[in-house]
Amino acid sequence: MIRSLIILLLIVGCGFAKDLPSMAEIEKMSEQEKYLLYDKYKIKPFNNILISYFVPTLGHRRINQGEKSIKIYKYGLGISFIIFGFLEMSGQGSEAPHGGYFSLVPEEFNFVTCFYLIHFWQVYDAGKQTKKYNNNIYRKIFGKEPPPLSFNV
Repeated sequence: MIRSLIILLLIVGCGFAKDLPSMAEIEKMSEQEKYLLYDKYKIKPFNNILISYFVPTLGHRRINQGEKSIKIYKYGLGISFIIFGFLEMSGQGSEAPHGGYFSLVPEEFNFVTCFYLIHFWQVYDAGKQTKKYNNNIYRKIFGKEPPPLSFNV
């Protein structure tokens, strides 16, 4: 069972690996061929954000940074457990003047809230990293910085 799962993950991972042609081949290409190559390999940030929202970590995997999204979840949830564990052990339940209990953390702020915050951070980071990925692809293909976004008015 575990073996077949590992094989499946390797097959899926290889499907997202994207290798550009060699630099010698790219240098022989015309500008139009380079633009076609760039369009083939670039990833739209908005699409990657949507994919990352509905299937966590997949947006990062599409740009060969799957480990980063796993680290975001791992460290984010780890910090959440530490914070909530510390608040529980420190006795954040002292009596308030009007009755009830006083707490530094609102009642609504719980592990689910932390998970949503971490998830949205991962989605945001997938979009940001996709832009960097596209800029790197552009630099490799054209040998120069990508032009800034402009509206030719």
